[in-house]
Amino acid sequence: MAEDYTIEEPGEGPVRVYNLPETEDAQLFECSYKFVENRQHDHLGMLWGGESREVENANYLRERYYPRGFQPVDPGSANARKPELTTPMAAAITSRNTGLLLGTDPKIEVVVDEDSQALLRTMYQAGNLRLPFAQARNMAGGGGAAVLIPGVVGGRPCLTVGKPSEFRVLKWSDKEPWQPERIVQQTLVSRTVIDRHGHRYPKNFWATTEWNTETKIAYKLVPEDFDPDEAIPVDTSVPEIAHGVRGRCPVTWYKNSETNWLLGDTDFGGLEPRFDAVDRLGTHLYTAVGKNCDPTVYQADDEGTRRRHLISKRGRGVIAQLSAQGKLGALEIAGTSLEITYKFWRSLTDDTFAMADCVRVTPDTAGAFRTGEAIRLLWRASEVRVGWLWPPLAEAIRRTLECLFSMAETFGVSSVERPKPGTFILPSKIVPPARPKPSPPAPPPPPEVGPDGEIMPAPTPRPVPQLAPPQEEKPKPKLEPHKVGAFGWIDIAPGSYFAKTPAEKAAEITTVQTAAGGVPVLSQETAIEESAKALGRDPDEEIRKVHEEADRSIDGFGGGGGALALAEHEAAEDAADDMDRGPKPTKDGDGDGETGE
Repeated sequence: MAEDYTIEEPGEGPVRVYNLPETEDAQLFECSYKFVENRQHDHLGMLWGGESREVENANYLRERYYPRGFQPVDPGSANARKPELTTPMAAAITSRNTGLLLGTDPKIEVVVDEDSQALLRTMYQAGNLRLPFAQARNMAGGGGAAVLIPGVVGGRPCLTVGKPSEFRVLKWSDKEPWQPERIVQQTLVSRTVIDRHGHRYPKNFWATTEWNTETKIAYKLVPEDFDPDEAIPVDTSVPEIAHGVRGRCPVTWYKNSETNWLLGDTDFGGLEPRFDAVDRLGTHLYTAVGKNCDPTVYQADDEGTRRRHLISKRGRGVIAQLSAQGKLGALEIAGTSLEITYKFWRSLTDDTFAMADCVRVTPDTAGAFRTGEAIRLLWRASEVRVGWLWPPLAEAIRRTLECLFSMAETFGVSSVERPKPGTFILPSKIVPPARPKPSPPAPPPPPEVGPDGEIMPAPTPRPVPQLAPPQEEKPKPKLEPHKVGAFGWIDIAPGSYFAKTPAEKAAEITTVQTAAGGVPVLSQETAIEESAKALGRDPDEEIRKVHEEADRSIDGFGGGGGALALAEHEAAEDAADDMDRGPKPTKDGDGDGETGE
């Protein structure tokens, strides 16, 4: 029996209007990511006081400038009202995990070639890729996935982050898991048009861009109501651009976790109802405190005069005429109810953060985390969560760097001092000058011959450090352009969570020295370099000054002979001491020589 339908395989077919905002995957991403953007209540039609919202889908920063109109007596259901005191808990959880993952730059290692390793590190720093990677991590943590598009702008590497709700994968790669081979970005843009009567008005158009394994293609703008069955024509005014990545699509589909569907898991999956409860309870508390500070005025009067003495406004200078039985007062809320609500709201917030493995230290609990064991227990859950989130992020960073490395092989690399159009223009590699080697030790003095012709044993000189001669002029470092070396495996290791304090560094060095038995574990020059970096000084200049001071001190002690004069002076003193003590006793005479006989 023949089927009355065929399965659409976009694959190599023409590009059409896909109306991506209405697809299920796009809506699922937007619903999750709205919690990070603090827009999860923007779909509600009323404000918390019951007023009708002038503009729907507008955030708080825009709504606060719209005038508030009539407030109805019946504000309606609370489920249809937008809370006024929203707590960005989803954004706090997501940004905390991103800070643990990308708080410092990751360690990039290419074992095959040092030139390739230096090139990738320079591209990461010159393109300031830390910020777009953090943005992509926040997007993937809040919505489940993100789209990374590497490229080159003005000779510098760049990275663009896109929402998955704006992309459609027409063909997946059969060589890489969950990586596109042909992908299309389609968004609505507003353009000003002129009709045949000369009137100007804005109109929405679909802007479409395609990436495949060879080129980047731009399509013409088509109206929002364009027929989805017709193919969008290619914009011939914009030439096809070769992206420079050989044999693969440069766009990286980054998922927050390994799943069998298009989007990964979010950092706060399942906690969205608690976020909503915290927002609504906080808004109730906020309005109750406001009513307590500005209490409601009530008036009680007899039947005959209450209609003639109405209060039209509140504030200072308002007089109300009442009868002898009339009363005028303010209705306030008891402070105990506010205190109970505040405690429950805080405990609900803390429990929600704890369920998301997000560390939350408040002024009330900060004193409990003073020891190392307490801090380890505090951060243990976060470290486990970060360990699960790191492998997908490392794979996304690795694939992006591989695409940038392939672009560097295609376009070439030049330096900022000698830029070449059409290449990656990167800062030059600084080659430090070679430091002078220390002078060789002086030859030993000739042996001394005694009165009877015997060779006197040479005195053992004290060890004198051999220092390099002072430099007359500081050599300048050499600048070399980066080279595209051999391609190999790119190892991405996470950076440290917390920077070590000076006290922790000193404690580690003391522990190592104790284990080494008091032997110095750092050379003199290394200690000088680290100290100069901590004080913001030039290490080479400080090493040169230390050498000059050591030579001056030795010259002053030895009368101008330097290290050799010091050694000769100490050897002469030892020989004079031996002559004053007389000959050494022999073993047979137990200390009695010929002189004693």
